[in-house]
Amino acid sequence: MKKKGWMVYAKIISFILFIFGFGSCDEAGPNGGFQDEYGCPYAIYKLNGKVMDAAQEEQPVRGIRVSFNPVDPAGEPYLWGDTVFTDKNGVFKMEHQNVPYKEWLVTFEDVDGEENGMYESKQQLIKVASEDYKGGGRWYSGEVDMEQGTVKLRPQEPDELENE
Repeated sequence: MKKKGWMVYAKIISFILFIFGFGSCDEAGPNGGFQDEYGCPYAIYKLNGKVMDAAQEEQPVRGIRVSFNPVDPAGEPYLWGDTVFTDKNGVFKMEHQNVPYKEWLVTFEDVDGEENGMYESKQQLIKVASEDYKGGGRWYSGEVDMEQGTVKLRPQEPDELENE
């Protein structure tokens, strides 16, 4: 009797699973069928601007490392991101693809020593709102243009840097 009870139970469960399995497949996706989606949401971030000497108004600063890192919900910047260097005109341009983040930290650092003069480091926090994403849909959140304008770095003497 126990064996027959288990067989009836197994048939009922099989029937229920059969009905639910086909019942979940009757709705068509946006293109008339189902669309597999693998991966994760992403966005494209474009960052550009110019670095100038704060003491000499028209003097661009070449060789400044510009790092662009996402910030986690606890407020700590991730160690991965993207990095570019300013050109002879002090201009930097970067295009970076990543998952959508609400905050990004941009760091400006003089890493070439006294070659082009020595400059202070500077950080800027950029907050990205959902309205800032343009042209997105489904997994692609869109593109964000982050124009930094002119960033002015203050020159420093070698002894000032040692005291920091």
